[in-house]
Amino acid sequence: MKREPRKHNASLNNERAEDEILISRTLTGEKEAFDVLITKYRNRIFRLTLYMLGDQQEAEDAAQEVFVRAFRNLGKFQGKSSFFTWLYRIAVNNIYTQARKSARRREIQHQVFREKSVIPNPGPKTPEELAIAGELQEMVRAAITQLDPRFRPVLILKEIEGMEVGMVAEILKLPSGTVKSRLFRAREELRSILTEMQGLSGG
Repeated sequence: MKREPRKHNASLNNERAEDEILISRTLTGEKEAFDVLITKYRNRIFRLTLYMLGDQQEAEDAAQEVFVRAFRNLGKFQGKSSFFTWLYRIAVNNIYTQARKSARRREIQHQVFREKSVIPNPGPKTPEELAIAGELQEMVRAAITQLDPRFRPVLILKEIEGMEVGMVAEILKLPSGTVKSRLFRAREELRSILTEMQGLSGG
């Protein structure tokens, strides 16, 4: 049991070393190396943009822009943090910019969870249960878009991405104490929003 953190750290170090090799190859003109980085992280970046913006098309556009910016600024990457952390920081900043420009990011909340107000059991198996689970996921995603902008990225990175508080703090350039405080308030706010949404869908 005591060896698990070492194995985890070793895995992170290996991943970081692999990323640095791909970055070096990209900077020498091997664009295929950057394609490997895109493949490695695109699903996680898209999930982040989708939960932050709430609209699939906007999320796809934002995710694409993240990698464009990363490629253009790759020469500025100094390796002080992992590429993963650096990329997420670009994503969060880009999302804030896009969210300010978008007037549609909350439209989804008016369309979700229209008929079902039942929390699905774990591991749905029937088509109906799968449909309810999908609606619940949409509902949660819509609720997250209604969170205070200060709380949204903290909740997504910690609860959706499963990051440690320290990494969230590094990405957002916040003290760990601030991350914990915002996470607590985000959970409370999200619970309130979901309760209200369920009440509206049940009525």
